[in-house]
Amino acid sequence: WYVDRGNWTCGPVEMEITDAALIAALSLPVITAEEAKSLPYLLAELGLSEIVPPPVSNFVQVEVVAPVPGLRFELAKKDLADADESDRVAVFSCTFPVVSNVPIICNNGVSLQRLDTRAPARLAKRLSQIGFESYFGETQSKENERCFWFPDHSRWVDFASTDIHLLRQEGWQIEADAERRLSPVELSEANINIKVSEGASLWFSLSLNVDINGASVPLLPLLMSAIRQLPATDYLVDAFDDLNRDGKFYTILGDGTLISLPFGRMRGFIVALQHILQRDHSAAALGASAPDLEHLLEDASLSKARWEGEARLRTFAEKMRRMQSIQPAPVPASLRTELRPYQRAGLDWLQFLATEQLGGILADDMGLGKTVQLLALVCLEKETGRLNQPILIVCPTSVLPNWISEARRFCPELKVVAYHGVDRDAVIPQFGDSDIVVSTYPIVGRDVEKLALFQWHGVVLDEAQVIKNARTNIASAVKHLKAGFRLCLTGTPVQNHLGELWSQFDFVLPGLLSDNATFKRTFRDPIEKSNDPARQALLAARVRPFVLRRTKHLVAAELPEKTLIVHKVELEGAQKDMYESVRAAVTKRIKDEIAKRGFMQSQFVVLEALLRLRQVCCDPQLIKIPGIRKTKDSAKLEALRSMLSQLVADGRRILLFSQFTSMLDLIKTELDKCKFSYVELRGDTKDRVTPIRKFQNREVSIFLISLKAGGTGLNLTSADVVIHYDPWWNPAVEDQATDRAHRIGQTKQVFVYRLIARGTIEERMLDLQQRKREIAETIYDKRGNVSLSFTEADLAVLLAPIDPL
Repeated sequence: WYVDRGNWTCGPVEMEITDAALIAALSLPVITAEEAKSLPYLLAELGLSEIVPPPVSNFVQVEVVAPVPGLRFELAKKDLADADESDRVAVFSCTFPVVSNVPIICNNGVSLQRLDTRAPARLAKRLSQIGFESYFGETQSKENERCFWFPDHSRWVDFASTDIHLLRQEGWQIEADAERRLSPVELSEANINIKVSEGASLWFSLSLNVDINGASVPLLPLLMSAIRQLPATDYLVDAFDDLNRDGKFYTILGDGTLISLPFGRMRGFIVALQHILQRDHSAAALGASAPDLEHLLEDASLSKARWEGEARLRTFAEKMRRMQSIQPAPVPASLRTELRPYQRAGLDWLQFLATEQLGGILADDMGLGKTVQLLALVCLEKETGRLNQPILIVCPTSVLPNWISEARRFCPELKVVAYHGVDRDAVIPQFGDSDIVVSTYPIVGRDVEKLALFQWHGVVLDEAQVIKNARTNIASAVKHLKAGFRLCLTGTPVQNHLGELWSQFDFVLPGLLSDNATFKRTFRDPIEKSNDPARQALLAARVRPFVLRRTKHLVAAELPEKTLIVHKVELEGAQKDMYESVRAAVTKRIKDEIAKRGFMQSQFVVLEALLRLRQVCCDPQLIKIPGIRKTKDSAKLEALRSMLSQLVADGRRILLFSQFTSMLDLIKTELDKCKFSYVELRGDTKDRVTPIRKFQNREVSIFLISLKAGGTGLNLTSADVVIHYDPWWNPAVEDQATDRAHRIGQTKQVFVYRLIARGTIEERMLDLQQRKREIAETIYDKRGNVSLSFTEADLAVLLAPIDPL
């Protein structure tokens, strides 16, 4: 039997066999030699019944052939939803070679071959056992091939080290290119290239590359892809240890090349950037703050890596090392007060920040002298010759006069300018010769374009909780100011939530706490919603060097038993106009009365005039004079609200005195709006026991007391703060009220605040007390009663117009 050009030949007989018949023959199942004896009958069914049956020695043999499996490598275009680390994905193709279907003569018979149709399924199952999955993306696969890939990169390493040898033993053929891809390229830390790109302030962009054959390949996306394959855990470093293969870390590049790096080097990288890598990043670079990347510089395992663009980062790291041992700063000779030990430590810290051009938050308790510490810094900067531009201090309108007066009191040699009021542009030319420029938040919000033209030596925000909402115009405005260093002064850096802390740090050190969305996801939500201790510790470590906070309890030994603080506020706008209107009206009436009846006989008119002016200072709503334009603006009430917010947040216990019960009513309305707990004691209070008990038992934070009703006979030693909203001009009466808290049994330091409207009758009376104390004693007797034995000249001083700042 032989084949010749599609014809079957048997002896002298020659006939043509159709393709259909040949195909049928090739599809015969495997038959034994015995079964071959029935071959004539099969041939008859094919239309060959006329052929003489061949001798038994002739046969047809059909052999089922299993293909020799092979693996070849290629890069396929990525279109898998979870294959997101490169534009292409490494694919292995399992080949099933085509076997010839042409019959051949073999030992006087016909030998037929056909493929085992069940073989591909068995081979695919074998690859599935190893960890391959079928790949259905776009490939350049040949006929009779199926494509597979490793979705789990960690299995690639096991495959390259173990499974590939088993497949060889099973007869698989591995193409040379696949062999090369499965042999890892050994890299060392010298092949690692870390690039740092500068962002805003302390924010950087970090990329991690490896050099392979002269080409720089991004490694960071592959590293993060391997991390995402790990089990979810709060301790990424522990999970990362699962990727340790005999001291090596393996990963696959975008072109399918398998590389290995020293595991210890990669682990050091993970340790330094653990909380960043736990975020869902997929870019080739990471956004990170300086403290995050600082640890990379200190990692000995990465000492041989090549760095690029890290000079500014190294500068920051060096500053942080120096910050661990801040050197004492000299107390400036021009400072007209003695600093307590904790205030000197505060000066050391402030001076370091200013010198290193960093920023921070001075968050001492209210009453511990944040103002004097800042003024000491300004004096020191000037004495050392570093103050070549002025320092801009931004504060609430109500405390602007306090800064002016405190600067004149403690640092008379400093040149201070108030940038405030309708004529403020006139003082701009004086900026260049000034040491301090004081302005207010509303003014900075309106004039930020003008103020941003100056390069300030430093910008300081007093009562910095004003910018706690980062979305406000004022918060945005102050961040546009250019300065060598930035500081926040506040007794309450966090009142309601951690977003307030972020906003202040976005001013003093932008980038330290990343952007607002990342901070919320990384710190605020885990801490506020889940009370995550690890995140709390991480945030505390991040901000601790840049926040200085001392409470009264911590520095109690350095404080006197009673600290007196005069808090000056500035009358603004309609309230100031109203004061001047009332002052002009009562002055005219007093002059007319004195002209008619004489000075000594005009006591009632004089007393009424003084009372009206004091009421305007407290709150214009207290005034009931026809023809005077009314207003609800109250600088004192605004200042009080700000003070109480800090004091209550700090857990202070507060006695608040006023001689006007109608003023107490207005204050109560504000306390209700702020939801502050309080009790009240006044002349018409019938049950005096209950409010005293509630306050002493710490059921409420604030005790409102009319001066006459509570000035004597009370023991309120649970209080540690006394506020005189409208100070009594007789010091003896005021001292009696203060002694409700400052008396035997008191174990805490007591802080006494006197709210004074600057430039008004209240401040002038204080000046008279200081220069001519005996006058105050002649106005009022020991019981607080009036005795007008002062001169018309003294009265003229009290009734003078408000001085400009």
